[in-house]
This record gives sequence, structure tokens and C-alpha cells, in this order.
Amino acid sequence: MTINEEALPVNKDILRNTQAHRTQQQIQALETAKQAIIQHIPYFGLTEYQCLSQYLFEKTFSVRFHKPFVNYESLADRTSRNITELQILQIAYLSHLDVELYEFAKDLFSKRISFLIPNDIKSMSKCAIKEAMTLRLSSLNFGQV
Repeated sequence: MTINEEALPVNKDILRNTQAHRTQQQIQALETAKQAIIQHIPYFGLTEYQCLSQYLFEKTFSVRFHKPFVNYESLADRTSRNITELQILQIAYLSHLDVELYEFAKDLFSKRISFLIPNDIKSMSKCAIKEAMTLRLSSLNFGQV
């Protein structure tokens, strides 16, 4: 998902209501997708956490980039400024399974980062540390950096 949470606030009541109307097939597809991410995808990044995504990629594949990942403004960033509240609710309703999968992936991303950081915080970029703090990795101590 490239649209950040500030640009597209999701109405939690709408999402709760749509969760009640899921079919068994949708639930199975969502669970299969979650398991595939865990078992078969060693790396994925999140657009809104470019520095942490780069850090995770470098640690996962034992490579080092000479330049940082860059997040250019996307089409979604430019067009989301013109979306009405009704359109936001329609998007939330139609994409509730995508949103749930994204939240699952974000949580898994946080856990993978949390696993790596304690032994490696001194080698992290300032940008990655800042993103880790915004990701609310509260179990980590960033005061020594």
C-alpha cells in the first residue's frame, strides 16, 4: 500500500462491519497469503519505511548499497489529495482484506526489524533509527546512539 495513513484515514467502524461479512473463501485466501509471506518471502519492504526497508534488505542478503533507497512522490500521493470522504469509505470497504494483509505485513516487518536491531544499532543510519522510532519499536533502546 503506497498511500500513507495520513493521506487516507480509514474508518475503523466500516472495516469492522466488513469483517463480519467475509466469506469462508475470503478468510482462507487471507490466511494463505499470510502464511506465504511468512514461509516463502525472506524480504519485503514498506514504502513508508524506506530506510528500514533498505536496512532489512542489506541484512537479509548480506549486501551493502552505496546510496540510500529513495521514496519519490507516487501517483497515489498526488491523487489522494483530491479524494472525498465518501470515496475513502468506498475504498476502505472494497479493500478491507488488502488493509488487513498490509497490517499483518507491517507487524511482521516490525518483528523482523526488532530481531535485527538489538545487535546492530550502531551500524544503522540515522534515518533508519528515526523510522524505527516512528514504527514504535518500543522494546529497543535508541538512547545510546
